Amino acid sequence: MSAGQFNTIMDQGSLFALQLACQDPNGTAINLSGLGCEMQLRSLPEDANYVLELSTQNGDITILGAQGIIQITATSTQTGAISPGPYYYDVELINPNTNSVTRVVQGQIVVNAEVTR
Repeated sequence: MSAGQFNTIMDQGSLFALQLACQDPNGTAINLSGLGCEMQLRSLPEDANYVLELSTQNGDITILGAQGIIQITATSTQTGAISPGPYYYDVELINPNTNSVTRVVQGQIVVNAEVTR
C-alpha cells in the first residue's frame, strides 16, 4: 500500500494541528494500538537535516488506537522557528515489536510568514 498524498499550510508562529484517520478500503478504522508515530519536515526530501520533528515519543503526536486516529500538533514556538517557504514531510507509523515502518501520508507543507510578532 502506498502512502496518501496531502499538501497543507502551516502558519509560522501559530499552533499547527493535523488529524489523520486511518481506514481500510471498506472505511473501517484500522487499530493503531501499540504503534509509535513520527513526522519530519525538510526543505528537500534528500536533505540530511530536518527543520521539525514530531513524534509520539516526544508527545507531539497522539494515537487514538482503536479509532485509527493520529493527532499531530506543533506549538507556536515550534512553528515560529521555521522559516517561511515550501517544505516536504511524511508521517510514519512504527511497530516497536518488529521495528517495521509504514508511511501513512506524505506531501508538502507551505509555511506562511508571521507578520504580527
